[in-house]
Amino acid sequence: MPLVQLPARSIVNMHELGRTDDENEDEPIYYRLSDEVQGEQLLINYCYGHPESSMIFFPSGSGSSLINHSKEPNAKMVWSDHPAHQRHWYTLTPEELLSQETLYIGLLIEIVALRDIVPGEEIFINYGSEYEEAWEKHVKQWEGMVAAGTLPNEWPTRALDLNEEYKGKVFKDKEQLKRESYPSNVMLKCFVQVSPDAKPEKVNGKTVREWAEPPTGAFDSDTLEDCIVETYEKTDDETSGLMPYNYTVTLLKDKQATLIQKVPHRAFVFVDKPGTSDQFVPNPFRHYISIPDDVFPQGPWRDLAGGKGTEPPSPQMN
Repeated sequence: MPLVQLPARSIVNMHELGRTDDENEDEPIYYRLSDEVQGEQLLINYCYGHPESSMIFFPSGSGSSLINHSKEPNAKMVWSDHPAHQRHWYTLTPEELLSQETLYIGLLIEIVALRDIVPGEEIFINYGSEYEEAWEKHVKQWEGMVAAGTLPNEWPTRALDLNEEYKGKVFKDKEQLKRESYPSNVMLKCFVQVSPDAKPEKVNGKTVREWAEPPTGAFDSDTLEDCIVETYEKTDDETSGLMPYNYTVTLLKDKQATLIQKVPHRAFVFVDKPGTSDQFVPNPFRHYISIPDDVFPQGPWRDLAGGKGTEPPSPQMN
């Protein structure tokens, strides 16, 4: 697994942001309101680190995020013997690893089996005692918040739950939503692709267009739009999947009230509304996966004495 080296864990710190809208800018400008840390990005849970180092490492291998923790692992981390592994980087300080010569991927780590692993068996590594202690502390705090009523006992329905439910269920039209709406923390969207050659029609003052298959056969996130279902009808089209229904939808962002017809069931997806997903639950668990002490190099990477030192200021990264 190639590693992306981050010279300071504080890089993943989150702060309260302000926003300024400049008419001359294509995108809004965000700026830090204060240096007070609001939390850490979810990324830290997938990074490797060591209690004596301010550095963290993000594994970019395709299977790295699927390897879970066990006190009885069947695999372990080792530094790679691959020629591309820059072993001499062990002697460089975290700040030196920001130089142009070392700015790119040069560290490689491998997950090696400790015993025979049979087909279908899950791969586990040991995340380390520091991780376990942090997790146990987090669970106690979490249970305390539930007991105090700070967190609900019943977890709210998420977009992921509804996407599974509506694989075999018709989406609600506008009239049905008046009687029973979706949970307030989710919203229904659809992938809208129309043929550039087909001319739009005008019906009762509304622009009407027909949905078209994406040219590549795959949905593009750039075409995902807020919508509301006006009507639906069953179709004999076998390519519609488990739910052979087509829908007519209104695009919510369009002030001209554009209607898109013949949108297939598979083109819809529920998403969590901004700020409501599990990532925004108060006091989430955040901790890196520990690189074993006998694997983590001796030298300048260990810039926090015994894991109790003060992390140096985060380097400026442009």
